[in-house]
Parts: sequence; structure tokens; C-alpha cells
Amino acid sequence: MATSLFLTLALLGPPSAQAGDAAEGSVLLSCIVQVNGTVKDCKVEEESPKDAGFGEAALKLTPQFRMKPQIVGGKPVGGARVRIPMVFKPETKAPAP
Repeated sequence: MATSLFLTLALLGPPSAQAGDAAEGSVLLSCIVQVNGTVKDCKVEEESPKDAGFGEAALKLTPQFRMKPQIVGGKPVGGARVRIPMVFKPETKAPAP
């Protein structure tokens, strides 16, 4: 699933309308994994450049995230907090042949 996440980030590119001249940025999210693998209560812990819109863009992607829940006593349980680093880079096009 990580491959899909990184492809999504590459396709979205930077939130240029909000980021001004920031061509790329990074975000560290903190989320709680639910028993079904979705995440909730996500918060931006770090964003660079600050207030450039990358944190907000990362939060908008969280409904697509799927994680393996923690296993306790052989059963999946929710409630584990995870930290998710993300990097936004502008899409680059391959040179024409």
C-alpha cells in the first residue's frame, strides 16, 4: 500500500496555490490506527516549510491510508499511535525519446 501512497503524493505535487514558491515540502503526521486499519485523530506534528499548505494537503490524504492494526492476544486492536513521514515533490516528466 505504501507504493500507492507515494504515487498519490507525486501526482498531487505541492499545494502550489498555498505554498507560494515552495516547490517541495515535508510533513510528519501522528495518527491513531483503528481496528479496521483506517486512521483517525491525525495531527500535523511537523511541517516544512511551515504554513505552506503541506500539512493540510497531507491531512486530506488520510482517508486513503490503510495500516495493519496492532495484534494483542492474537486479535487486532485499535488505538496504537503511528507517526507517518511524508514528502511532497513536484511531478517530474521524463524527457521525450
